[in-house]
Amino acid sequence: MVEMEKNADKIRRMLLKLGKFAACAESCTAGAVAAALAGVPGASKTFSGGVVAYQNSAKIKILGVSKKTISEHTEVSPECALEMAEGALKLFPESGISVSTTGFLDDNTSYPNLARTAFIGIATRKDGGVAFKAVKIPRVKRHLAVRLATEEALNLLASEIKKLNKA
Repeated sequence: MVEMEKNADKIRRMLLKLGKFAACAESCTAGAVAAALAGVPGASKTFSGGVVAYQNSAKIKILGVSKKTISEHTEVSPECALEMAEGALKLFPESGISVSTTGFLDDNTSYPNLARTAFIGIATRKDGGVAFKAVKIPRVKRHLAVRLATEEALNLLASEIKKLNKA
């Protein structure tokens, strides 16, 4: 847990330096990314909020993911992850960057090729959906799978914030 807290604090410091806020939209991590970002001292200066949208109806109604994206690519896809991240920016207008997670963290899915796969999306206010990452999750207990996906989301977020810093 210490490593995740260090990463969240690094993200907070980078955002503070840029004068930016982050937001998140989560499915498979069920709020763990938001908890990590909000769990560091001073988070209110860099984290605007997050949404857990587990069901497709929530992804569509709250985050604005298109029904077409879900029907053509499934709810576990780079396309869905990017639309979720873009939706978080719309919900939290003070945020300059957002991260999203969607996936099947175990084998319990009707899409065998997507079992134990998470997609992480990043969107920025300036460029929209800018990055995604597919993560294969090993066969581990659910809480460990959530932690692994959360760590990957934080790593990608930190990497994209560094790019903002160089722009």
